[in-house]
Amino acid sequence: MKFIASILCLFSFAALWQSQGKAYFEGKVIYTQLEKDRYGAMVPGRTLARTEASFKDTWYRYSVLDGSHAMLEAGDIIVNTAASTRYNVNSATYTATSLGVEPVMQGYTPIEITLMHDQDSVLGYPCRKYKVVQRAFIDGADKTSYVWAAKDLKVANLPLLAKMFGFQNTLLRNGSFGGLTLKVEVLAPDGSTALLISAVEVKPERLGDDLFQIPNSYKLK
Repeated sequence: MKFIASILCLFSFAALWQSQGKAYFEGKVIYTQLEKDRYGAMVPGRTLARTEASFKDTWYRYSVLDGSHAMLEAGDIIVNTAASTRYNVNSATYTATSLGVEPVMQGYTPIEITLMHDQDSVLGYPCRKYKVVQRAFIDGADKTSYVWAAKDLKVANLPLLAKMFGFQNTLLRNGSFGGLTLKVEVLAPDGSTALLISAVEVKPERLGDDLFQIPNSYKLK
């Protein structure tokens, strides 16, 4: 009887979880950023960077797997939207620096977001394709990009997560897409592709809480 009661309890909990709309994605997404050759063409076999985004409930972690020396030295970013905390965690210096909420710079909210295609896909995941016009924080110029957001890979507190990065995170934008961004294509003024970030692997999996915790031996700043 105890076994049956436990099973019924689990089913009830699962139903409650779904009914409250908390079926959020848990796992990791690997992205590559393609580099242009000297003629300005994208080079599929050469990557400027390979990064990893990890999600669990209200937790988010961004890591650089491969890239420039400066990118690798920068450390990881760990965010908990439930507590509005954001840290730069550096394994080389054994430090965790509180970044807080990035201020939204004037004029950096998207100027235009237009749904271009409702039935697209990336890596087999149904996606919505959007056209986005937004000022780039690097040079202050308005840039047009296309964003593919997964319909069924939901992220907890996505608008707040995007706001905590000051709307300056290329993959998060302003958090209005509702799901994980699996592809971003930023256009140059002549209409060619200036930057291409693509998910190459989506790994739904149970993640340990320790992935999102700051080690006790690290110095907090």
